[in-house]
Amino acid sequence: LGLSILTGRTFKAGDSIDLKSVILNENAAKLFGWNPKDALGKFIVYPGDGIGKLEVVGIVKDFNFRSLKSPISPMLFIKINSPMWGDNRVVAIKFRTDDVTGLMTRIENKWKQIATATPIEFQFYDEMLERQYQDEEKLGGLFAVFACFSIGVGIIGLIGLVAYSAEQRKKEIGIRKVFGASISKIFVMMNSQYLKLILVALALATPFAWWIVQKWLNTFEYKITITPMVFILAGVSEVVLAVLCVGYLSLRAATLNPAAVLKDE
Repeated sequence: LGLSILTGRTFKAGDSIDLKSVILNENAAKLFGWNPKDALGKFIVYPGDGIGKLEVVGIVKDFNFRSLKSPISPMLFIKINSPMWGDNRVVAIKFRTDDVTGLMTRIENKWKQIATATPIEFQFYDEMLERQYQDEEKLGGLFAVFACFSIGVGIIGLIGLVAYSAEQRKKEIGIRKVFGASISKIFVMMNSQYLKLILVALALATPFAWWIVQKWLNTFEYKITITPMVFILAGVSEVVLAVLCVGYLSLRAATLNPAAVLKDE
């Protein structure tokens, strides 16, 4: 299964000595009060199927076998001398083939030869992992849709606001140009007020966004850390997008011919 042995060994095929052996994960060794690297040769008593005393022959590195919302639980691996593999009758099969349907047919036929009274039930591990995070995928898709919708509405509103402001201030811009204001100064004047509003919005939204994301991440036992760089990049992207959206309108207003807007009607 691709698990890594931290210390010791794995089971040997066909070795009856391993019927009295056990492999623990790191958490199980710690639960018994042992240092995982010093647990070899220790003994535990397994209370079931008359197995009795087992010697620790290996320690496997901890691995997630449940959702990342759950901590890694203690686990042990034993060999049971039974044709039915204990009460659970579970088999893990690692395969590499393009003919999955044919493989499943062969597995089912083999199963019927061994466990005639028990119907086979199977699931694919990748699909099982995917089901564990279906809620997160749906939530991510929902947030993406609403984020795009919000950005679209914001851009349309910003463009409309700049267009209206430019129309209302045509004569002001013309007078400023007559008195020597450069195109760059008028461009900055037209955009600065909106950039200030965007920066205020970012200052108000960032702490709330951080709190929401942190609260969601806290539902996971194993999670990433949200750094300030995430919000800095988001803020810079928002400012750049706003400037690109309104830049054309601002530039067009800044290049108006004063003679065209200052003549008295």
